[in-house]
Amino acid sequence: NSSDSLMQIESEINDKKDDEDNISDDKNYAEYVFSEDDAQLLAELFYMPFEHGTQGLFFLQRLFWLRNNVH
Repeated sequence: NSSDSLMQIESEINDKKDDEDNISDDKNYAEYVFSEDDAQLLAELFYMPFEHGTQGLFFLQRLFWLRNNVH
């Protein structure tokens, strides 16, 4: 049973390495880069325990609008 879980973990690690190889071979690698804007939005979404920063709030409002207006 423990060997099954070990094999599963090794398989997942190999899958991740294959995914990383595919990304590095891709000519559009810049699309996958975590930018400074992405980091700022992430920080804004978790600004304080019970409120969001201005950019995070705007982002959530746009997602709410999109969810309600998709047809």
